[in-house]
Amino acid sequence: MARRTAKCKRCGKDLYPEERFKHNSKNYCKDCYDIVIREAEDYKNLIAYICEIFEIDKPSGFILKQIKNYKEEFGYGYAGMQYTLWYCREIENYDFILKYGIYMVKQHFDDARDYYNHQEKMIEKMESLSEKDIHKVKRVDESSISHKPDDSSSLVNLTSLLSDNEEG
Repeated sequence: MARRTAKCKRCGKDLYPEERFKHNSKNYCKDCYDIVIREAEDYKNLIAYICEIFEIDKPSGFILKQIKNYKEEFGYGYAGMQYTLWYCREIENYDFILKYGIYMVKQHFDDARDYYNHQEKMIEKMESLSEKDIHKVKRVDESSISHKPDDSSSLVNLTSLLSDNEEG
C-alpha cells in the first residue's frame, strides 16, 4: 500500500499519491479540487466582467481589495458578485464609476439574490405546467356569437345621446 504523503490544502484530508490533484502547486482531494477549479473559473469570469463594464484592461488594486474583502468578510462568491454587477447594470441600470469600484456589490447583493431566486421560481412554474394545461383552451363556436346589439340595460345608445345634446 502506498504511503500517504500529502494533505489536501483545503480540507486537510490525508492523500495517497493517486488521490492527489494539483492546482497552483497545491494538493487537493478530488472534491476540493473541483471546488477550487470552479472558484478559479468564477474569479476569471468576474475579473473579465469588471474589465468589460469599466472598459479597462485590468482591475485596479482597489477593486481587487473589494473583491477579497467581500469574499472574506461577507462570504460572497465570485459568481454571486458577478451576478450582482450584472443585476445592477442590466436590471437597475446603474452607472459604474471606476473610482468607487464595485461598492454596489455590498449594497445590492441581497436584491440580486432575491431577483435570481424569483426568476428561478418562475422558470420552475413554467416547466411544471403540463402540455395538457397549456393547450386546454375553451373553443367558442362563432355561430353562437351574436353580432347584433341587444337591448341590454348595460349598453348605452350613443347615437341617441348625441341627438339629445344637439336638441338642447
